[in-house]
Amino acid sequence: MNIEQLDGFFAALIAGPETVMPSECYPEVFGGRMSDTSEFGSLDEANEILGLMIRHWNTIARTLNKGEVYGPPSSAPAPAPRMVCSTLFLPRPLDSMAPSTSTFSPDGP
Repeated sequence: MNIEQLDGFFAALIAGPETVMPSECYPEVFGGRMSDTSEFGSLDEANEILGLMIRHWNTIARTLNKGEVYGPPSSAPAPAPRMVCSTLFLPRPLDSMAPSTSTFSPDGP
């Protein structure tokens, strides 16, 4: 299961009508029965991965429990760019600059 699938799977289980514990879905997430001979390289690696999964589960649950709409992080709209103006690059202060009276022409002046 890739991260996008995991995200949707968790959101569906959390939003569903029955309470599901995160540990109940581990076999589905890892593609089958979890056993002592899992694909983790070590106990520390297993704890780290399962901890990250629980943290993500809890993030989704908090969002939905507050009545907010949850969407995967990659679908969040990017913030609007902010215009930054520095007087360092201006030839004189802005308040002393008069508006231009010329008009733009694509053919030149």
